[in-house]
Amino acid sequence: MIMIVPFTPGASGVAELAAVPIFSTFVAAPILGVAVLAWRAITYHMNLLIGGIISLKVVKDMDRIKKLMESSTELQLLP
Repeated sequence: MIMIVPFTPGASGVAELAAVPIFSTFVAAPILGVAVLAWRAITYHMNLLIGGIISLKVVKDMDRIKKLMESSTELQLLP
C-alpha cells in the first residue's frame, strides 16, 4: 500500500523501502540490501534497458515499416 502514495520525487526509494520487510523473510540480514537492490535492478532497470534497445531497433527500421504500410495500403486499393 505504501508504494501507491510516493512521497519522494519519482518514487525513488519507496519501492525499495517497502520491499525490505518482504525480503527479510527470505534473505539473511547481512545481504538484505544487496538482495533489494538486485531485485530493483532486475524489475526496473532491466525493463529500461530492454525497452531502450527495442526502441532503437524500431527507430532504425522505421523506413522498412513505412514501406510495408504503403504496400499494404496499395494492396487494399486494388480491386
